[in-house]
Amino acid sequence: MTDEVSQEQLFLEELHKILQARPVLPKKEHEFRVYYDSDGNVITYTTEDLPGNYLVITKEQFNLARHDAKIRNGKLILVHLATGVIKLYRKDTGHWRVLKQDLSIVADEDDHDDDTQRYSFETFMKENDD
Repeated sequence: MTDEVSQEQLFLEELHKILQARPVLPKKEHEFRVYYDSDGNVITYTTEDLPGNYLVITKEQFNLARHDAKIRNGKLILVHLATGVIKLYRKDTGHWRVLKQDLSIVADEDDHDDDTQRYSFETFMKENDD
């Protein structure tokens, strides 16, 4: 029993030496980022270093993670429907494919390209410091 205690004591002493010799790494401060496209639309919120345009934001803005926000003049602007207007426009590389005869109907995979057209949208807003 004494031999077991001494082995355990030796192990703990060696472990303590190893832990004491290990350098303490400085705590990494996170940089909160919002990545956005060329139109100022939010792509993602992250603390990672990714390729692309980004804006450093506060932790509070990061925690909200508002995907309806826009980047304008180097600021994260929240879009409020009362102060913004969304304009739908034709764009060959637009995100939404709709039926030509009725823009309110989103095309599905079975619809032929001749019967559909692509649209995108842009948000125009009164800039405020919300």
